[in-house]
Formats: sequence, C-alpha cells, structure tokens
Amino acid sequence: MRIAIVEDEALAANYLKKLLLTQDILPVVVSDIVMLSSIKEATTFFFQHTVDLIFMDIHLGDGKSLEIFDKIAVKSPV
Repeated sequence: MRIAIVEDEALAANYLKKLLLTQDILPVVVSDIVMLSSIKEATTFFFQHTVDLIFMDIHLGDGKSLEIFDKIAVKSPV
C-alpha cells in the first residue's frame, strides 16, 4: 500500500510514519511511504504519481494543503 504524508513538521511526519509501520492492519513497508513537506512538492508529486492513501496536515509552510486540490485532481482517500 503506497501512502503519502503531507506534513511540514518533521517530528509529526516521522511519528505518523512510525505508527504506520508498526500497525498490523495493513501491510506497509518503508519504501511505500512518501513524505512531502509543501504544497509545491505535493502538487508535483501527485501530478506524476498515485498513492492508495494520503495523510495531510491542514496548515503547511506555504499555505493550506487543501490548495493542492485546486491545482490537480487527487483521487486517493485523504
């Protein structure tokens, strides 16, 4: 399962990543998790890639993460 974490605070992103890797409901490995820290980075990534699940912080350093949906169509659950 490919997962994207859109979070600009490294501590929060790493904590969520650790939780995802230690849970036993869905099979997740380190290489399946991509960490994105800005609207620009996320927009570029989602334009070229798809994931199965997205975790997003609302407030990022360069704006609100919901602005990503204004720029591209994201079809994965958030």
